[in-house]
Amino acid sequence: MESESVSREYQARISTVGRLYAHEESKKPIRSKVTSHDLSDFSNAEEFAALSPEDKEKVWQYYNRKIPFSETRPLDSHKRARFERTRRRSVGRPKIGQGAKVVAVTLEKGFLNRVDAYAKKHKIKRAQMITQGLRIIMGETAA
Repeated sequence: MESESVSREYQARISTVGRLYAHEESKKPIRSKVTSHDLSDFSNAEEFAALSPEDKEKVWQYYNRKIPFSETRPLDSHKRARFERTRRRSVGRPKIGQGAKVVAVTLEKGFLNRVDAYAKKHKIKRAQMITQGLRIIMGETAA
């Protein structure tokens, strides 16, 4: 029983490591920089699959560790620009107009139930319904 769970864990780890290096469909060579760390050299998923279980375990142990800062390097200008674009991306809903502001509104419970039922029946959100009502009152066109 114990060897069966170890075998499953081992297979899961090998599968994970294999996916790190190449998609089976692409067959694109991948640069392996692990030769300086006494690990077997491989450049694609087929070569990784051909490694002995011991070598696969060494590769797994190497990549399944905390990477020390001394082994990192700064991003080149292209990767830095991509990182900055990703970092600046806003999270959440897209901004409409000047954005949205959460407002607490007190409504009688029975009335709120009727509002929710109407919104559900007409497949609109409660906030949309309130916005449309306020626009009508203010003389703006309902959108």
